[in-house]
Amino acid sequence: MASKEVAQKQSSGVGQAASDTVKTVTETASSAGASLAGAFSGSLSAGGHSSNKKTTTTTSSGSQISKKEADQLYEERIEDEYAKREGGSGKQRYKFKHVNAGGGYSPPSDDNGRRSSKSSQASSVRVLSRTPSSEAGLLLSELVNKLEIKDIRFDLCWAYGSLLKEVPPRLGRNAALDAAVIALTTSCTDLAARRKPHNALIKYGSALNALRGVLNDPALATAPETLCAIYVIWICQSWLGEESPANVGHGSGIVQILATAPFRNSKDPFERMLLATIAAPVIFEGMFNPEVQLNPWVIQYVLDIESPILSEDDIKRAKPTAPGMPKVGCIMSCIVRLPDFLRYNPELLYEIRQNYLAVQETSKILRDKFTAAAAAMMDPNPEINYQDPRIPKSLRSLVPMRMHAFYQRSYALYLALEIMLNGVLRAYEPENIVLASEADQMCGEIISLCHQAAMWKPMGAGWIPLCLVAAWSASMDAMRKTELSRTWNDLWHEYMPLSIGTASYNSYNSFDALRTLALRDKSLSPYDAPSFAYV
Repeated sequence: MASKEVAQKQSSGVGQAASDTVKTVTETASSAGASLAGAFSGSLSAGGHSSNKKTTTTTSSGSQISKKEADQLYEERIEDEYAKREGGSGKQRYKFKHVNAGGGYSPPSDDNGRRSSKSSQASSVRVLSRTPSSEAGLLLSELVNKLEIKDIRFDLCWAYGSLLKEVPPRLGRNAALDAAVIALTTSCTDLAARRKPHNALIKYGSALNALRGVLNDPALATAPETLCAIYVIWICQSWLGEESPANVGHGSGIVQILATAPFRNSKDPFERMLLATIAAPVIFEGMFNPEVQLNPWVIQYVLDIESPILSEDDIKRAKPTAPGMPKVGCIMSCIVRLPDFLRYNPELLYEIRQNYLAVQETSKILRDKFTAAAAAMMDPNPEINYQDPRIPKSLRSLVPMRMHAFYQRSYALYLALEIMLNGVLRAYEPENIVLASEADQMCGEIISLCHQAAMWKPMGAGWIPLCLVAAWSASMDAMRKTELSRTWNDLWHEYMPLSIGTASYNSYNSFDALRTLALRDKSLSPYDAPSFAYV
């Protein structure tokens, strides 16, 4: 009884705070955060894929396997990934339980009518359905079908991270997660059909109600499935959210859950992947919402597991940063500092400049890779250049297209971060012509990339609103703001029917407050501010 009372006390505050956050939503923050999670899920790997890591991998049971065994597991995942595209070859990943009339589970029969052994079942496939009902089966089937889509325009894992692949085995355990998945699959169907999401909005409301109920249950409030449900709802929110710019996202509720949930020392692969995935959108929301402040251990965890987006050779070619400053190719170390950079503090100027230079170097390398990927996509025989045996021959022709989309998204997101840092520096140095010229060039590049990425709408181009909002908020050029607004209306207004100024409400106010404080500290008008040499 004592332990139950303690759990109730710990969870009561969590449930109330998190329940409050689901009352209202902000489309821009959710879309931006989910895009970050999907774009950098490869560099934020809970398994640790950095080349500096040891050549052993820890399994869910705590044991370690060799690099050879880890490679074999990776190859199996690749085989599973492309099994459906190969006409059904490869290993069977999902299976429904056979249920007899009495409601019990009976193993499937082989061709001769004999029952398969339990050991063979366990070794060949993963049994997913915990509740043997038609509704559970339909939900699982619908989600699996959506996850198998490899068209970048509707590829959920491409847009929002590989965490979604781990959701099917957890259906039937948590009412909030089940309802969130129903809302997600319905939203995907409506997006693909280009129809108004009336049905999806109903399912979305049901998911919010289910989440409120789960958050009020001490036994479920801090469960990993509940946190996963919030992330799935966050994805839906980016397509179905309300228009009010004063609304807040789910970040504060997530922070409360992480403060009490036993994630810190978790060895469970799903929980570690969940933490790595959901940290990015929470950190992003924290830039413009002072109520969202992640625990230091979460930030340190994200920094520890981040792998550079660039290869070691690319990093060696880049200009080195100052000792103790962010490394080229690592974005999260800069993102976690942005909330502090957006608050007026001249003592941080040196660190801001070093972050700006590191991001700038990474952007240049990604631009070159994007250019090369664009050229490779025009190759009439692309499969010749991609002989990786883990990729089926029939799919090698798709590799250049996905590489092009990958570097396009990565380059655009780094430009968004770069122009935000540029905007911070210009708040302190409003007449710095070098910074002004770089900002103008970045705005033009972001506009161009967004137009090029229109072919991947909707989900494959989910990063577009983040980049446009970042450029519009940080820019001090009225003509560029007009161009950014026009691009928003042309490319994204159909998915988010509000102006770019409304979508940028919180981020613009953060930059405006920073500029005001910087000028007030100098007791000068913007036109009287002296020029500072940019180092």
